[in-house]
Amino acid sequence: GMNYFIQMYTILSNPVFITACCARAMMAGTNTALHFWISDYMRNALNINDGRVIFISYTIISIAGPLGGTLASTWTNFVLGGYENKHSQLALLFFHVVCCCFGISVVFMKGLYSFGITTMMFLVFSASALPIVYGIILTSVDPELKGMAYSIANFVTMALTSGPAPFLYGMVNDYYGDTHKNYGMLFIMLCD
Repeated sequence: GMNYFIQMYTILSNPVFITACCARAMMAGTNTALHFWISDYMRNALNINDGRVIFISYTIISIAGPLGGTLASTWTNFVLGGYENKHSQLALLFFHVVCCCFGISVVFMKGLYSFGITTMMFLVFSASALPIVYGIILTSVDPELKGMAYSIANFVTMALTSGPAPFLYGMVNDYYGDTHKNYGMLFIMLCD
């Protein structure tokens, strides 16, 4: 009964948890919207109308990006000795800043190759940052609260960003799509 609410309060009053939870939510929401709308973006903003080219490009981007992120994350974990290291926040900051730079750059790419490489690099650095955020979420609370903290982080992500982000992209895209075909993508990348 009351113990549950005390645990919930303990987690929700932890500023490190709240910051990491918000960072995870924004990053996951951006990724969700990107994956949901990428083929539409390639058709309408990049004028690529060959479904096979879109499929192959998206497949390469969506496999190579997270795979590169996993390699970078593994290397970072090896160098730092784990996510509990005090320097993991600096690695997170570095990965996220680079991720944001590539994310904003995606919007200004006009060709398939530049768009594909920039999007892939966005996903590499996003996938590099997310495990550090997960580590911070889990180490910011006492061990017996990890399960509840992770559940809260998932709920916040789904309710506030991963659920609404594709819808918000679509709203911006519908409103500006005739004149500015990249505004939906710009909006989402600015949220990251």
